[in-house]
Amino acid sequence: MENITEAVEKTIKGANNDEEKAKSIFHFVRDTILFGFINSYYLADAEEVLKKRCGVCMNKTVLLVAMANKAGIPARFHYSWVTPECLMDLIHPIHYKKLPDPFLHVFADVKLYDRWVPMDTIFDNRLHKALLKKKLNFARYPENRSLSNEFSSSGVIGGPMLFEVEDGGYSNDLSRLYETYPVKLSHRILKPFVFRLNNRIIRKVREA
Repeated sequence: MENITEAVEKTIKGANNDEEKAKSIFHFVRDTILFGFINSYYLADAEEVLKKRCGVCMNKTVLLVAMANKAGIPARFHYSWVTPECLMDLIHPIHYKKLPDPFLHVFADVKLYDRWVPMDTIFDNRLHKALLKKKLNFARYPENRSLSNEFSSSGVIGGPMLFEVEDGGYSNDLSRLYETYPVKLSHRILKPFVFRLNNRIIRKVREA
């Protein structure tokens, strides 16, 4: 299994500038790491995310930030307070009812042309297209169906950001997430079961 350095070298090979590097890294994280729930919900180790090839917003962001920084592109964590609607049609009702309203979504900011731009890789391309086709999640609303998950040097807005209540600021790590949602024993017990239910729903949406 390749490590971060190897993944970055392979991904940005042939790129001539930071924009091309960022584009390659964005597509790698977006589609190589499928959207899905893993037991290590707050996993902050980029190597592990790369190995698991699956993750939710914070997991995929950890990897994108690590890869961008390794490629010499400044990157940071950006927080957004969003409503539970951002996960409707993708998680089991048991989980949906337990979500705080609002709760913190995490995506990456990368610095291109001396400005910070959002790079949200949360939904892999196949899932994004399935949501549009089936008019689920963000695509339930006609005004959101023009949302593109294609790379742009001006930034990429992810589906959850359409349900933003308030900008949550930025950080160089995930410490704010840990402080806001401390891991409880009950979470450790219930997560594997609920996450399996979530992943079945996600696979059904993506593959049908």
